[in-house]
This record gives sequence, C-alpha cells and structure tokens, in this order.
Amino acid sequence: MSDNVVDENRKRRKNKFLFFFLSLPFVFGIFFLTVAFFIFNSKLKLYEQANNWPTVNARLIDKQIRAFQRTKGDNQGVERVWCADYFYEYELNGKKFKSTKAINVNCSNSENETKSIAASRKIGEITNVFVNTKNPTEIHLVDDFTVEDKKNAIKTANNIERIIFFLSLVVAIWWSLGFFLFRKKPETIIE
Repeated sequence: MSDNVVDENRKRRKNKFLFFFLSLPFVFGIFFLTVAFFIFNSKLKLYEQANNWPTVNARLIDKQIRAFQRTKGDNQGVERVWCADYFYEYELNGKKFKSTKAINVNCSNSENETKSIAASRKIGEITNVFVNTKNPTEIHLVDDFTVEDKKNAIKTANNIERIIFFLSLVVAIWWSLGFFLFRKKPETIIE
C-alpha cells in the first residue's frame, strides 16, 4: 500500500472516531430526557386519574411518625429519615372506608421538623380527598393536586417531548450524514 492510502485510512478512522465521539452527547441527552419524560408523564397520569375520581370529605383518624434508613446517592453512606404518615376515614356511596395506605407522606432528615409538620394536622380534622372508585381504600389529598401543579406538569412533559423529538431528529440526520460520508467507497481500477 502506498503512503497516500495509509494516510487516507488513518484520516478516515480519525474522522469516524471524532464523528461518533461528538454524537455521544446527543445520545445521552435523548436517554436522560426520555427518562425525565416518563417520570413527568407518570405524575401527569396520576393527576389525570385522580382528577377523574370523586371528591369526598375525609376525617384524619391517625398519624404516625416512622423512621427508616435510606442510602444516599453515589455511595455516600446511609441517612436516617423520618416521615409523617396520615390515615383517613371517609364515606363513598353510603359505605365507610379507611385509607390503607399512608398519604401525603412528609419526610425529612430532621425528626423535629417532621414532628412539627405532623403537629400541623389535628386528629379529627376534615379535608377533601380524591377516592379511587376501583379501590376505595386508595385516596389522594385534593391539596396535593393543584391546578397550577397540573398545568406545570403538562407544560414540562410537552417541552421534554419536543426536545426529545428535536434531538432524535438531529441524531438521525447526523448519523445518516456520517454513514454516507464514511461508507467505504469502491476502489476504482485503472488499467
């Protein structure tokens, strides 16, 4: 092989490496934005679902402070966390129910902060809740689903969806261009 062909092959490999190296941010961007989209979309589905459930008055019947340990991110050890759990009693279609899952869980790294949050809600206090008609022991506080939160979640999900589409389009064009430019060209034989 001549030096000219070797230099051309070296240049082609270098350009391919550079091309694929530069495409990595797009690929990772699409991946992380897709994950973010699914997180926001699941929250949005919860908003939509709960807003279709009937609203009833519920009475706070129990609250508990529980402590547990959870691992911190990036292998930074374990931290102790305290949560305030609330349980409600309510009536739906003439039947009485009690929430089986703790709702509106307030958690903090400070036991005193969690206790003060829990103290702000009094046993016997009445509040509005959304009730799942398919599973009447599942409820969500109406206060947890403000119209503003729902609008923000919809706006964020739509924006993330647009960014994912744009980045996917950029990657598709970028890779198509790259495969076109770096395809192996047939050698011409000169007689």
